[in-house]
Formats: sequence, C-alpha cells, structure tokens
Amino acid sequence: QRTNRGAAPPRSLTRRPRSEETGPEPSHCGAPNRVRQPATMLKLLLLTTAWAQMTINRVPIGNAQRRSGAGSLVLEVQGVGNLTVPANEDPATAVERFAARATEAGFRMNNVTMLNMMEWLCERRQCTRPLTGPVMLEVTGAGNLTVLMHEEPAAKVEEFAAMAVANGIPFNVETMRSMLKSLCNSRSCFRDIAGPLTLNVTDVGEFTVLPWEEPADRVEYFSGLVVEAGLGMTRQSAQQMLEWFCQRRVCRRGLTRPLTLAIGEVGNVTVRPFEEPAYVIERFSSAATAAGLQMNVETMLAALEWFCARRSCHRPITGPHRLVVNGVGNITVRPFQDPAAVVERFSAQASEMGYAINAESMLQMLSYFCERRSCHRRLTGPWTLQLDVANVTVRPFEEPAAIVEVFGAKAQQAGLEVDEEMLQQILNFFCERRSCHRPLNPALEINVPDLGTLKVAPHEDPADAVEQFALTAMQKGLDMTGKQMVEMLTLICEQRVCRRLGVRPPSELNQTQTEALMPPEAEAAVEAAAAPAAAETSTTE
Repeated sequence: QRTNRGAAPPRSLTRRPRSEETGPEPSHCGAPNRVRQPATMLKLLLLTTAWAQMTINRVPIGNAQRRSGAGSLVLEVQGVGNLTVPANEDPATAVERFAARATEAGFRMNNVTMLNMMEWLCERRQCTRPLTGPVMLEVTGAGNLTVLMHEEPAAKVEEFAAMAVANGIPFNVETMRSMLKSLCNSRSCFRDIAGPLTLNVTDVGEFTVLPWEEPADRVEYFSGLVVEAGLGMTRQSAQQMLEWFCQRRVCRRGLTRPLTLAIGEVGNVTVRPFEEPAYVIERFSSAATAAGLQMNVETMLAALEWFCARRSCHRPITGPHRLVVNGVGNITVRPFQDPAAVVERFSAQASEMGYAINAESMLQMLSYFCERRSCHRRLTGPWTLQLDVANVTVRPFEEPAAIVEVFGAKAQQAGLEVDEEMLQQILNFFCERRSCHRPLNPALEINVPDLGTLKVAPHEDPADAVEQFALTAMQKGLDMTGKQMVEMLTLICEQRVCRRLGVRPPSELNQTQTEALMPPEAEAAVEAAAAPAAAETSTTE
C-alpha cells in the first residue's frame, strides 16, 4: 500500500468561478454586510415557534438566553450540543464551526438547518456576514473537491486525498496543506490537516496513520500482520488501538464486523476485523486440503473478491512457490496447501528413496516458504509410542508407515506375534498426531513361471527382494535374466513405493558395486534428477 510520505509536489489549485446556484459570494469578517432577508415562509415559521420551538433535523431547540455578564448567546440543540456565540464573534462563524464539528461527529447537518440557526441568532445579535458555501476546488490530475456549507474543509481535503491514493494517485502533506490554504482563503476553517500519528504497541511494534489514511484501515492492516506473525490479537485490542487514534483525529468508520462466506460443501470461512482476508482464506484452504476436500485457486480468488468488496484488504493470495533442492528434486507449495504439510510429504518421500534428509534441512525448506507466504503450523514430531516390547519413534522427515513396517519386521524376527491389525493401530497413533502420506504396504506375492514365488514383505525394498529371488534361483541352477528382473521390479513398483529403482544383473549379484538395470521410466527419472541445480534457488510459477 502506498504511503507517499514525500512524493508528489503540490498540484496546481484553481478555484472555480461562483455561479448563482452556489450561493452568495462570501464576505470577510468585519465587513458591513448584513445577512439577506429570509423568505416569508421561513419568517412565518420563526414567528409561530414563539422564539423557542425551532427544530434542527426535527430535534427541538431549547430557549436561547444571554449569559449574565458574559454577553454570549447560547443555543441548545437537543441531542447535538450547545452552540455558543461569544460577544466578540460573528454568528456566521459560530454556526459554521458548530455545523462542521457536528458533521464530523456524525450528526446530520444541512444548509436549511444552518440558515434557521442564523435567523434565530441574527434577531438577537448583529450579523456582519452571511454563511459561506459551497466552495469548489479543482485539483489538476486528481479531480474536483466541493466543500459544502456545513462541512469542515480539512476533513474534506483528507477524504479527497484518501480517495486519490486509493485510485493510485500519489499524495503528500504539502499538497493537502496547499489545498486547505486555498479553501480557507474563501471560507472559515476550524482545524488543520491531521498530522501523522504513530502508536507503539508494547512487545509488538509500531505503526503510523498518515493524514490521508483512515485509522480503521491501518488498524486492520497492522492487526492482520500481527496475526500472520503468530502473535496474539483480539477484537478488544484492535478496538483499543482504534480509540487511541480517534481521540487524536477524526475517524470516519469503526472496525469492520466479522464477515462469513459459505464455500460450497467445504464449509464457512469467517474473517474477523483483526485478520487479513487473504491470510484467513489461505489458512481455511490449507485445512480443507489437509482434510481431503477439494480447493483450488479460482475458489480462493472468488472468496477474496467477496470479502474485499465489504472490507479493507491489503494483500492478494500468494503463490505458488517452488524450491529446487539440489540433488533431490523440486518442492512446490500451492496457495491452498500448507507449507509444513508439503515439506513433510517431500521429506518423507525423499527419505524413503534413500536421500539424506534431516530436521535441520526441513527447517531450512520451511523457512524459505514462510518468508514468502503465510504458514499456519510448525513441523511436527518427533513422536514416540511406548510399547511393552519396544518404543517406536517417527522423526519429522520419516514416513510413519515405513517406520511401522520396519518395526513389524524386527518384531517378527525376534519371535514376537505381530499381525496387520496391531501394526495398523500403531500407524493410527502417529497419523492422529502428524501427517501420513501412505498406508501400510501389503505383503506381495508374484508367481514367476518355472522359477517360483517372489514374496515381498511390507518393510522390504522391492529391488532387494527381486535380487534375492534371482540369486536364490541361480543357486538352484535356474536361469534368470536381467529382463525378467526388470519386469518383476516394474510390476511391484506399480503397487507400492520402491526405494531403489534399479537391480543388479544376475551375473553380478555377488559383486558389491555394479551398474544397475532399470525400467525405462526409472532411467528417465534418474537422468532428470541428475541435471545441475542450485540448492537454494527458487522460482515462482
């Protein structure tokens, strides 16, 4: 959002010629002019009120009287306040000041009301000039500003500047003061342009409201930043901040009420006054995606448009963001995904594939994304389940199903009775506390004609099982070709995760190092992964 603290020079200011429709040309205080005679109907109205039953906006006006020894006139406007005209002040100035302040306070004032007040006062005090207004000002490159009889010029300049900035037109204090000076040469002014106000919020930070900014807008913006930073914020705190500004300058609106939008079958999203709409939509979409519900960018943008038509918005939906991890692969976080969940999935898959991933590298990946968009939770874990026979621990970069499978294999080797139901219960414990990305692998059996049955245990890497099966067949004197091994591995990898995408040729199974045989798809994947990439390089799609 623009601040324009010192950008554009003052624009040329031209006051339009006054026409008959805009009212009488104002005269300066002290001039010997008297207020023009009111219409007959207005005079009759005043006569029939017996000097005290006038109304302003249908509110009765009480008796006016001279204060003893003060020489002042006091006109009580019930529900609004008292208009006091000191002995040395012209009634027109007092009426204009009263009307301007009442308007800024939210009361309805108009020309007829002011003329009624003038008529009442001028029958008790000599009036030296009429009411002034309206006054028009042409601002080159920005538009025309009109100040009505009951309005405060400084307030109208502030409103005009706020609208200009909202439309992308740069403004600064010098321009505003130049406008106000031109207006005050033609009519009464009762205050200056509001100065910049800075509020320091203990343990949080400070923010400034510029003269052309609405305090409620800036409080909502600052509060949204606080929420996104993970700090505490409530409506009461936001209201207290707004009241601080409103005690020092004019506020034209309060905080926005909570707004709720129903998004199809996904649910309702509510934005509170101290939250940034884009942030809430991203958080809602991430939670929906994690729950298996369908969200997309189009739905998010439509929701943001709905909220921004009803309250202030200060940023768009962000993303997608992509990070290239050298030697491992690419990780992309879309707007409707939670960065922590994506980093956990990527790390678990990479760990299963045999890449060296640890908690520190995960934090670096998450930090990269959180510097560029909103993050809604931290990485989870490690988690430990205490059993009678042993403890099972899943670290943040590990796939829970893989750890449970390894535990089951070791338990069986130790002679313990472990069935699929027990393993599933263990997996459920972890999946209730962190993200899980796949179920337990089933035990697989493949019948190979003339060679026997290949069995792959849930915890076993398929490539290891294929190599062991081929080695056993060769030891029995059976023929086993590399093509057969590749076909077996391909069939298995279509049904479950394969950590290793290649197998060693039959003739070299007893050797420690050899070039692996791979399915065509695996070869293409390896070649793509081998392309040079910088570990900390990122691109935004």
